[in-house]
Amino acid sequence: MGRWGLLGAYDYMFRKAVSGELWMIAFAQPGTPILGIPEFEGKPGVESIMQKSGILNDIEYEYIAGILVMIHPWRKNTDIWGLYSYDKFITWGDNDPDVVKTLLAITGSNWNDDKDTNGWQLSG
Repeated sequence: MGRWGLLGAYDYMFRKAVSGELWMIAFAQPGTPILGIPEFEGKPGVESIMQKSGILNDIEYEYIAGILVMIHPWRKNTDIWGLYSYDKFITWGDNDPDVVKTLLAITGSNWNDDKDTNGWQLSG
């Protein structure tokens, strides 16, 4: 999965878009295609269609502003990755910058939002 899990979609070696698993958990909307890497040329890249909203798009969970995920890579240190609502992240930065400083201290560059603000750091 790599940090690409925090991206909405990215180009892979065959120039196909691949859904970020964590992105979809957070931001998907019903009807969003679930994309994958086709096993061979000519195989469709759409694996399925989302039936539910992601946690940060679901009105039932409107009180949740972000998700932190602990990643335990094999034989490496644990990473913490974050996904946040863009609007809430900006509000924190304007009104309570210590929240943003704390989140960035925890996640480093391993975070993104529904506007893909940090995607440029995750795709490389």
